[in-house]
Amino acid sequence: MPRQGVDWVALHDLEDFPSAQLSALIGSARRHGIKIMAAANDVPTARLAIELKLDSLEYLPGTQMLPEALAQRLAQQGYPAVAAPIGYYRRIAAAVRAPSAVAVLGTPAKLTPSQTETFVQEFDAWMAASGFYRDAAQLFSLRQANFRQLLAAGATLLLATDVGSAGQYHDRAIWTELAEWQRQGISQIETLQVATAVASDSLAMVDVGVIAVGRYADLLLIDGASEERLNPSMIRYVIKGGVVHLHRFHGRGLAVAVGVRKELGQGAQARTPGKPARIL
Repeated sequence: MPRQGVDWVALHDLEDFPSAQLSALIGSARRHGIKIMAAANDVPTARLAIELKLDSLEYLPGTQMLPEALAQRLAQQGYPAVAAPIGYYRRIAAAVRAPSAVAVLGTPAKLTPSQTETFVQEFDAWMAASGFYRDAAQLFSLRQANFRQLLAAGATLLLATDVGSAGQYHDRAIWTELAEWQRQGISQIETLQVATAVASDSLAMVDVGVIAVGRYADLLLIDGASEERLNPSMIRYVIKGGVVHLHRFHGRGLAVAVGVRKELGQGAQARTPGKPARIL
């Protein structure tokens, strides 16, 4: 697998593996330098993942609280942890209360009018029939409590989106969760750090996450008051490989955008096929 570019593998249902098989899987991954993330959907699985010293815990229980001692152990041992997404469940809880779920959740991008009409009808009917989503308000409260428990323990928390779940679309999922972290009392700059530097460090990705010499020249520039919740309208520049692909300034701002383009042209390594541009 390493020869095919595999850096991580995910193990689900840890407790269903025979002990010898689980040990063999972990041992093989370690020998090949592959890191392991564990789906810790419940307390016993989270405890087992920590005991096995796996590298990351995902899907931390959102419907039950971790024992305080386990939360403290997770934090003290420095495991990067992905708590169950809370922004998504705030939206789901609101959608359940609305006459139309789609009025809150929106629709997937690039649907035709007829596809949108069909989607609205089928999605609203499905939401109404689903017991899971009827319990969304309770789940949201539990997920908030779980998030705050891990935060208070000092755990290294990573951003979760659960993108691809019903009503959680790729074009807005990350912004939903960024805004929710701010609602939970995390500052704007800390939230951005979690989405960039903390994530790249936790995944051992050495080329991204911070602006520094030698890192990829892929940048997203935003503009907004520090108390403002992060949202797509704050994006001012999208820079990929040292080239400005989007700028949202007009008039004087256009000159700024051109200046940035020129500056990056001089301050980023030229892109060659198969090689990303880097900051010099």
